[in-house]
Amino acid sequence: MDSTKNNLNKTIESTIYNHLFEPFSETKNQYIGVELEFPIVNLEKGPCQPQVVQHLMKFLIERLFFRVNETDKNQLIISVVNIYKDIISFEYSFNTLEFSLQRGHNINEVATRFYLYTEQIQDFLSNYNYTLTGLGIHPGFEKNNQKPLSTDYYEMLQAFFGLAANHKGFHHFTNFCSFVCSAQTHINIELEQLPKVLNFLNQINWIAALIFSNSAMFVPDLQRYSNVLCWRDFLWNKSMLGFHPCNYGLYGESLETIDDIYKAYLRRSMFYVKRKSSFIFFEPVSLEDFFLSESIAGFFINSENTIEKIKIHPQLEDISFFRSYKYFELTRNGTIEIRSECQQPIKEAFTPATFYLGAIGSMDAIAELLSKYKENKLSVLREAAITQGIFNFIEKNDLQALLFNVLNLTEEYLVHRGYNEEQFLIPLYKRIENLTCPAKDNINLLKNGYSIEEIIKYNQ
Repeated sequence: MDSTKNNLNKTIESTIYNHLFEPFSETKNQYIGVELEFPIVNLEKGPCQPQVVQHLMKFLIERLFFRVNETDKNQLIISVVNIYKDIISFEYSFNTLEFSLQRGHNINEVATRFYLYTEQIQDFLSNYNYTLTGLGIHPGFEKNNQKPLSTDYYEMLQAFFGLAANHKGFHHFTNFCSFVCSAQTHINIELEQLPKVLNFLNQINWIAALIFSNSAMFVPDLQRYSNVLCWRDFLWNKSMLGFHPCNYGLYGESLETIDDIYKAYLRRSMFYVKRKSSFIFFEPVSLEDFFLSESIAGFFINSENTIEKIKIHPQLEDISFFRSYKYFELTRNGTIEIRSECQQPIKEAFTPATFYLGAIGSMDAIAELLSKYKENKLSVLREAAITQGIFNFIEKNDLQALLFNVLNLTEEYLVHRGYNEEQFLIPLYKRIENLTCPAKDNINLLKNGYSIEEIIKYNQ
């Protein structure tokens, strides 16, 4: 490990370095894990009621043999877990249900459990005229109570997002986490492979955006922006989590060594810590500057539920509170988390995970196909992909041929694995044939007179 700045002493450098990379030293067998977030929709066009989703939690306990994993301050169940270590929980609010599925050797074993759960859950919710749907933006978010779950962490997060009011250039959806839904993929990678894999994920991300974007806005005030296929990018990037541009999006440079990754992480943001039982939040400061600071001016929510100022002194243990929001992140489980993709229609929920697993397996051949698209253009290409401007950069027939070649190479690796995981790629061939994605399909349905309720059912 090279010293990035002499100002950071060896103890701090070692603490950060070990936090990032030590989990990868234990990586051996390949596993895949998936986290899937879905809007819970009241088909009566009303808000999602907490009592209904609490009944759902009790149903999971009584009928599917989950047990309580976590409750909020009001003793409402917000997370349950079963013997497979699959966790079903609410994400930020009672409007989103998240499935954190225990890792498996192949996607089929993970997907089998998921579809068993969702079949039972959908049947239960239908009794209340509710449903889960596979959209990246909750279609009823304006009607829903966007208040965060009653936990110290989520209440802190809401207050932190509120700091955006002190700055220009941020959106006003401070509770956007109550209505954005993503499909997150975890793949464990050998330590020495990290630079190569991160570079490749950077390289292929605009391709993924073309086929997976699924967060169009259906509210009347925003339908004039019908060219935008992935509002999630805007909502994350123009929030306080994007205070420092290097904290979100793609990597801005090629990563040649582990130390390059370390240096990139030093520029990411710290925005909260914990002291005793209280979360302390503050305006984002780079990880490096945080540990170089003698003190940080912050805020906490007191017992009267008002925000007070406080000054804290950084400690080595604070590295455990570091959270970054790049499209690809290293995790404490020794995985790369791929978090850039919108949630997909439920029946196609595993297409992103399958695509990335196969693409990484064939990354040398795919990287060669994409070699003409240089690092300094990759963010521009993603922006074009999610705003329907990609044909300004590549001709239609050339794009379609490129996408089919990428998908074929992805499938080849999955066939070689021998788990029949390639079945989850089937919907992508139709998407490429029509040069479409779920968001574009939904926008076209809306233009052709389909109701929001019909679109909700279309994405089940």
